[in-house]
Amino acid sequence: MTGAGSTVNDKAQTLDRGLRLLQLLAASDEDLPVNAIATQLGLHRQIVYRLLGTLEDHGLALKAETGRYRLGLATVALAGAWLPRLEESLRPLLSELAESCAATAFLMVREADEAVALLVVEPTHTTFHLSFRPGSRHPLDTGAGGVAILAGSSAAENEAVEVHEARERGVAISRDQVTPGALGVAAPVRLHPGAASAASIGVVSMVENADVDTLAKEVAAAARRVRAVWE
Repeated sequence: MTGAGSTVNDKAQTLDRGLRLLQLLAASDEDLPVNAIATQLGLHRQIVYRLLGTLEDHGLALKAETGRYRLGLATVALAGAWLPRLEESLRPLLSELAESCAATAFLMVREADEAVALLVVEPTHTTFHLSFRPGSRHPLDTGAGGVAILAGSSAAENEAVEVHEARERGVAISRDQVTPGALGVAAPVRLHPGAASAASIGVVSMVENADVDTLAKEVAAAARRVRAVWE
């Protein structure tokens, strides 16, 4: 049954619009303003606002401080077998990266204006290394993991010098930002074809005088392997 003034076709049309909006957000390599969404979907702005509000309520869309929109992290949960498959394919790679760098390896994703650790693997043959849990988060513009995510997207006006340098270099490098004494190295990756580059893979080393060039080469190689599987 349907409510007064509502038909099955109305509900199907709303669902179709919501799904097309999600697909548009997923395919964009940058946050989208409402005007652009409305134009690309051929919808009135008020309809787009209502759709975005519903998606926000369920964590499927996120509004940045700029007023633009991107996919929410709850889209990961919708993928059912996606996360187990992701972990199955990437955990061995992260383990190799952790051992080769003698550092804690991670996969981070973007949620609003924060970088969130999705997978974390610690090295097994070190006397001292950094330990943190999946779900740990920090500001997106702080630390190599977050800066690498930003560097994987198209250049933005007034972006930080660190982001521009990371895009040019292919990896982001940070020191003493998230954790005192820590050296972070990360590279941007995508977790499905056409997705915004809202993820990064990297390591955090607590080794004094660690060889940054070696870490960068290892991380860049790991990122290429991720892209070969997931893009």
